[in-house]
Amino acid sequence: RTRTIRKYLVDHKISRNRMTCKGFGAIYMLYPEAMTSREMMLNRRVEVRMGGYSTPGKGIEFAKGTWEEVRAEAVKSNKYIMVDTYTDWCPPCKYLSKTVFPDPNVGAYFNPRFVSLKLDMETAAGKAFGEKYDVKGYPTLLFFNPAGELVSTAVGARNQLQLINLGKSVVELEKLRANYSSGNRDAEFLFTYMNALAETGNQPEQVLAEYKAALPKAHWY
Repeated sequence: RTRTIRKYLVDHKISRNRMTCKGFGAIYMLYPEAMTSREMMLNRRVEVRMGGYSTPGKGIEFAKGTWEEVRAEAVKSNKYIMVDTYTDWCPPCKYLSKTVFPDPNVGAYFNPRFVSLKLDMETAAGKAFGEKYDVKGYPTLLFFNPAGELVSTAVGARNQLQLINLGKSVVELEKLRANYSSGNRDAEFLFTYMNALAETGNQPEQVLAEYKAALPKAHWY
């Protein structure tokens, strides 16, 4: 699949030396446990990364400052915020830090869009933050919009693709909410919105009911 697309680009005067292609098999599936034909179809895809999208080899670059400094930077740069609340004794926290956060694909998505911060929850600053935002388990990832408003709380570790998809859901959620508020009740839109809500730790029951209402009964399975 990727070779076919590279051949097309080469045939249209893009130098072969400017491109690399790689197949990942089942590593980065959008739906690792696909249950429907639609999900299986979406797993079969090609992603094109353009030059300048990321710095090769870099994972997530975490800010060194305080929470207040990170909020100020997010407002200035119009970026979202991700806060990783962790402890040194937590195995899933170590998995995120050693395996997921350093992944260049994860960094490629998060660095241009998020100001990221790690908070040790056994420090004074971490405890104060945890009390304010009701952090009860580790790791907990908290996502804020550029205005510093909490939009999502995700408890537990994710693998690389799951974290990227979570970040995408956070970024798209406000756009989807605005679209929903404007009255859009198209079944495909509701499906997307429902999954974004669930992915970001929000309750999708109302949207699920409207999705079922918009879906022809022949498609209920």
